[in-house]
Amino acid sequence: MAYQYRCDDCGTTARAVATRPELAAVKGRHRQLAHHGQRPDGERVEIVGIRQRASWRTGCGALALVGLVFLDWLVRHI
Repeated sequence: MAYQYRCDDCGTTARAVATRPELAAVKGRHRQLAHHGQRPDGERVEIVGIRQRASWRTGCGALALVGLVFLDWLVRHI
């Protein structure tokens, strides 16, 4: 399970973090930088399931595989 911080006021979504202390650091940094320490009205935390994280990782794996196939083709044809 991971946590993801979202701020609807400025339309940002932070990267998913694994622990609550990391989440608190992400929230605090965003509040300081974007809202001068104030709590925005559209602030929320979502729990990101394994399925969402796995799909991102699967996409990266597929992209890496395509890159390797292309490099293999390139080496064979040069």
